Amino acid sequence: GDIRSFRVDRIESLDVGDTPEAFERPTGFRASTALPSAPWEAGDEPHRLTVGFDADVAWWAQRQLSAATPTTLGVDGSLKADIEVSNLDAFLGWMIGFEDQAEILAPQWARDRFVAHLKGGR
Repeated sequence: GDIRSFRVDRIESLDVGDTPEAFERPTGFRASTALPSAPWEAGDEPHRLTVGFDADVAWWAQRQLSAATPTTLGVDGSLKADIEVSNLDAFLGWMIGFEDQAEILAPQWARDRFVAHLKGGR
């Protein structure tokens, strides 16, 4: 009975069948609210990461975060965000785009994983 989403680009084989109306859409279902808005939100085990963004990129980070993401704007224009992450690899890929203008502040295990990723490890 759970609502689930799947990445179509990962489906290798699909047999749809020929039974008309074999699927009934759940009452009140809207894809716009059921599907994650960012790649790092798709996953089973969410973690809350605190990330700091320099003032030069704060506006760009803000545009890409969900409106529900708690953020704090610093007096210098920097941004601190508490981001819910369910797919850490996708999130680290996004973070790399900010180069040295963003850093994971907490939790330490996520920060360590990011540093290891940058050094070529996992």
